[in-house]
Amino acid sequence: MSIEHETLSKADKKIRRKEKRKKRRKFMRRIFLVIFLLFLIACGFMIHKLLPVYQDLKTQEYQILSTMSEDTFIRAGNTEIYDAAGNLIGRVGNEHYEYISVDNVPYVTNGYIAQEDKEFPYHNGINLKRIVKAGITLIKKNGEITQGGSTITQQVVKNNLLSQEKTFKRKALEILLALDLEKRYDKAQIMEAYCNSCYYGNGCYGIEGASEYYFGKRAEEMSLAEAATLVGTSNSPNNYNPVINYKLSMQKKESVLKNMLNENYITQDEYDSAMAEEPKIVQKTTNVESNSYLFSYALHCTVLELMAQEDFKSQYTFDSSEEYEAYEKQYDEKYSEVYEAVREGGYKIYTSLNSEMQNKLQSYLSDGLKDFTNQGEDGLYEMQGGAVCIDNETQLVVAIVGGREDNNAFNRGYQSKRQPGSAIKPILDYGPAMNEGVTTPQEVLNDEPLNINGWEPKNASGSFSGPVSVRDALAKSINTIAVQLYLKADQGLTYLDKLHFSSLSYADETADSVSIGGFTNGVTVADMARGYATIANGGKYSTNTCLTKIVDKIGKTIYELPDDKSKTEEEVYLADTAFLLTDMMEGVFQQEYGTAHEYVNDNQVYAGKTGTTNNNKDAWFCGFSAYYTTVVWTGYDTPQSVDGLYGNTYPAQIWSNFMNDIHNNLAKEEFTVPNTIKLTNGTDKTNVDYSDNIYWSRPDGWDYCSDQLEEKYEKHQKAEAEKKNTAAAESAVSEFESYMIQSTDEARNLDARYQDVLNKIELVNDANKKTSLYDRAARKYETFTTEIKDSWQKAIEQEAAEQENLKNEQEVVDAQASYEKSLEIYNTSKVRLADWYINQLGQRTVYGEYTQKLLSDGESAVEACNGLEDYENLRKQMDAVKRRVTSLPTKEDILKKNTTGGLPSEESYPSDDPS
Repeated sequence: MSIEHETLSKADKKIRRKEKRKKRRKFMRRIFLVIFLLFLIACGFMIHKLLPVYQDLKTQEYQILSTMSEDTFIRAGNTEIYDAAGNLIGRVGNEHYEYISVDNVPYVTNGYIAQEDKEFPYHNGINLKRIVKAGITLIKKNGEITQGGSTITQQVVKNNLLSQEKTFKRKALEILLALDLEKRYDKAQIMEAYCNSCYYGNGCYGIEGASEYYFGKRAEEMSLAEAATLVGTSNSPNNYNPVINYKLSMQKKESVLKNMLNENYITQDEYDSAMAEEPKIVQKTTNVESNSYLFSYALHCTVLELMAQEDFKSQYTFDSSEEYEAYEKQYDEKYSEVYEAVREGGYKIYTSLNSEMQNKLQSYLSDGLKDFTNQGEDGLYEMQGGAVCIDNETQLVVAIVGGREDNNAFNRGYQSKRQPGSAIKPILDYGPAMNEGVTTPQEVLNDEPLNINGWEPKNASGSFSGPVSVRDALAKSINTIAVQLYLKADQGLTYLDKLHFSSLSYADETADSVSIGGFTNGVTVADMARGYATIANGGKYSTNTCLTKIVDKIGKTIYELPDDKSKTEEEVYLADTAFLLTDMMEGVFQQEYGTAHEYVNDNQVYAGKTGTTNNNKDAWFCGFSAYYTTVVWTGYDTPQSVDGLYGNTYPAQIWSNFMNDIHNNLAKEEFTVPNTIKLTNGTDKTNVDYSDNIYWSRPDGWDYCSDQLEEKYEKHQKAEAEKKNTAAAESAVSEFESYMIQSTDEARNLDARYQDVLNKIELVNDANKKTSLYDRAARKYETFTTEIKDSWQKAIEQEAAEQENLKNEQEVVDAQASYEKSLEIYNTSKVRLADWYINQLGQRTVYGEYTQKLLSDGESAVEACNGLEDYENLRKQMDAVKRRVTSLPTKEDILKKNTTGGLPSEESYPSDDPS
């Protein structure tokens, strides 16, 4: 091989190697490009998937941070309720919690650092090493989150800002918030938040509550061993709880102490001493029974108050079932939400509830029903009761009893809905009727059978008493009068709406039976008490319940009873109406026929009303003095008839016993007479010049009246008259508009009829209505044109001519009839004359000259009847009587027969003289 050839071969090989390297680099560039493109696609995919998650996390982070403050880390704790004397009457939940500064509990703070987060003083909220370690564990466990890499800062976030769920998303948000938390607060603040938010088991939140519960001392008084025990417990309360497993708890304590020693937070001597100590567990509890009627009612009132503060609009009456159902759903949802918030909110609730009065009311109700001993499967009495007492001065509830048992989850004082019977009448019938000017106490109405669209209300007596005054009708509890007043007032449920009755249904709006207590759902004892307290308060409804103050978890007062009572009052009845109602209800006690007369108390002045439902299933007594209003209900939870159960038996007796007791040391107080109230006898008026024994000082024949109400009454009467006049005019015009002349009589009366319509229209006062009616009547009258009138005039004239002809013909007929009548009378007189002669001849005993003359004249009289229907009969009678008289002895025959020596007397010879 030549040198040249060898040189070319080497050069060629070099060139080929370059080309191969070039191709290889080109291939690698393509591979890199593909990988880069795949990387970009993967990044794009990751961004597409993770960006929304990241954005959502940032949004949640912002929302949490925007509302976060130092108060966020203060646990609400228990809600506590206090009575009027400041005594604790109940606590919601089983928590032991009090937020404290941790400056004086170094064993606790150092113990947590040594045990849970050695890098706490130095990290920025997260510990990357621990996060990596948790990630490795995650991989080993096939994606199952079994441990976290949480720092103390992250646990503060978890305990106070997030849920306890274990998800990647929540963990990522926890990390973001931990970084934020470290920027906003210093280490001491974060540690304090941690110590006050840890859970230690047995309902203990925070180091202070745990120390009080487990050791019976404040946290700053704990020993090192006790502090180490609690630090170990919070890591896993279910496992290291010293109550549940003391041995395991002590082992955890030792672990904490070893870490504290290793981190130089304690000395060897402290360690040894603490290791030897076995902390004594005392389980100090401050629980207070929370099933009392006072507690449940106060909690209920708090929920309603906070709902109102959150702008929830309470509604009491409804126009349709849809509106009613929608509201009920909205109410239930909101109530449940706020109820749970109150239970967990750490509130301190101060009330007007009087424990002493509560005990008395409970005692009298339980004792008053002691005759009923049957119990259900739940061990509760079947016959039950409920009662509420309100202080009239403050309008605050002072006592509420929800059953015969001292404590029960079901509080019949405000939760049970029962039919009120006649007890509803003062606030739904009589009060509105007088307030609207529909009636007065002295007005007389008729107690009579009624039929209202098929409904026929009856009286309890089964009879009707006729005319009765409104005053007496209330005292006697006459149903028909109450119904009439309800219908006349025409206010429906307006007044119960103003009184905030909470159990009304949309169906009650159209049911007239509510006037005597027939409701769809019934009413509550608390609502009835508030209604009667409104009357006692001069007609002003008070929004007061039993709350005097509410303090939230951070000590801020969020509700306080106003000093000015008027700020919580709304006028429902005029003061004059309230007084008249009160005085009328005094009659329930004072009058012998009053339904509560046997409970009259000479040492105090009471007013009230009984209530009994059909078949004696529910019985009420509602009444008040100048001091207190009390309402009592009795009946079965599942309604059933009870022999002897009436408003004036069990409930009235309970009411009387309780009211007499709480008034024992109170001066007799008359009800206040407004200065606008006067006396009237129907015509005259005079001022009320007395203030004692107001009910009986009213003179006979006089009753109380109010100029203000009488003005309304007169307006109502005028309005009723106007309504009747308008209706009469409307009816007259409508009839006139449909009027068609059908006869000459109607044609002749057209103008008179039109004038009658105009006269009725004239009585209408509404100018627009009057003009409209005039126009309608005039338009109709104008339809009777001249042509129509002329045609009817011709008919009238033709009828008149016909009437004249008929009259003339009738005169001829009448003349003939008159002649025939006279002839009939003449013939009848001839027959009577013949009968007279026949009768006279039949009485003759001597045939003398006069008899002969009678016979001759009789013959002539009979022959004068010849041709008449009676002639043949007269002829026969005359012939017969003729034969008789002609056979009679003559006067001479009689003288010859007289053979006596003496002279005959005149009586022996009948006279022929016809006289």
